[in-house]
Amino acid sequence: MKKLIIIGAGGFASEVIEWALDILEHKDNDWVIHGLLDNLSSKPIANIPVIDTIDNYAPKEDDVFICAIGDRKRK
Repeated sequence: MKKLIIIGAGGFASEVIEWALDILEHKDNDWVIHGLLDNLSSKPIANIPVIDTIDNYAPKEDDVFICAIGDRKRK
C-alpha cells in the first residue's frame, strides 16, 4: 500500500486533504494518507499529523508525494 505524504501544512494542504479524503471515500485505492511534512508548523489538519519537517524527511519506497505549498516563494 502506498503512503501519501502531503508537503505543506497550511490552507492549501487543507484543501488537498479534503480532495484526498473525497477520493478515498468514493474509490478503492491502493494508498492511505500517511501524514504532512512542514518546516513551520507541527499542527495536524483534519487529524492528519505532521510527521516531520520537509528538510529532515527521508523518503521511503512506498511513499508518494503531493506538494501543497501555496506560497510560490516557499515552493
